[in-house]
Amino acid sequence: MPSLDHTQPDPTPLEPVKVNPPGLLAVIPARGGSKGIPDKNLAFVADKPLLAWTIEAARSSACVDRIILSTDCPRIRRLGLTLGAEAPFIRPEHLATDEASGMDVLLDVLQRLEESRALPEWVCYLQPTSPLRLAADIDAAFALARTRDADTVLSVTAVSQHPSWMRRMDDDQKLTTPVWASHRADTRQGLPALQVLNGAIYLAKTRFILKNRSWLSENSFGFRMPPERSIDIDEPWQMRMAELLLLDRQRDPGNVQVNRPLVEPQEPPNLAAAG
Repeated sequence: MPSLDHTQPDPTPLEPVKVNPPGLLAVIPARGGSKGIPDKNLAFVADKPLLAWTIEAARSSACVDRIILSTDCPRIRRLGLTLGAEAPFIRPEHLATDEASGMDVLLDVLQRLEESRALPEWVCYLQPTSPLRLAADIDAAFALARTRDADTVLSVTAVSQHPSWMRRMDDDQKLTTPVWASHRADTRQGLPALQVLNGAIYLAKTRFILKNRSWLSENSFGFRMPPERSIDIDEPWQMRMAELLLLDRQRDPGNVQVNRPLVEPQEPPNLAAAG
């Protein structure tokens, strides 16, 4: 593995955007600021920086033709270049705040490519906070998108806490009305199966994104992933959990299976703060 010394200033000049459009572009958002976990994208998880797991998954994919890293941070940019991603521009400051959405970050990349006549047919948005996602997950999600001629494919996992059992609690700690009262069951087996977006893969036709600025349409599909590959790191305990699972995978790399696609339209995702 190449040196991961990302502490030195980045001497690499900004490169022009290439003009040979790929079939599937991977966009990886990784800003420098992080409140919950300082320098989250540079923090080591298992034996490598958090960002490295996503770049390596994209590079190992049989379908991804190009990887662009969107960052405002020279240290992250330097690391991304070392790991094999492109970083042809620095993300504007207004897209590196807590208020900036992931969709805004993605549109910034796509609009730059469109101006350079290098717009790909498909794009997948891969957040570094999902380090357990496999290259095989990306490939299977892309196969689903092409087979169904989908506008978008979003990775999902089964809900661990069903909304039928959720209640609001008032200031006196009294449990009140249910959050979701459309179904009632006394056992988990009696509840309808629900899926939740896990944040690992957002895949779409680029023209659909540019036109609609949304991940949802009547032709959206879900790609099911197991809970052990669906951790989305936001808190320190989630990073520790991801590290344990990654170390376990390294000890037994053959004990990994890719699930079948779940072909159901999903609720619109909320890409909150940009990565």
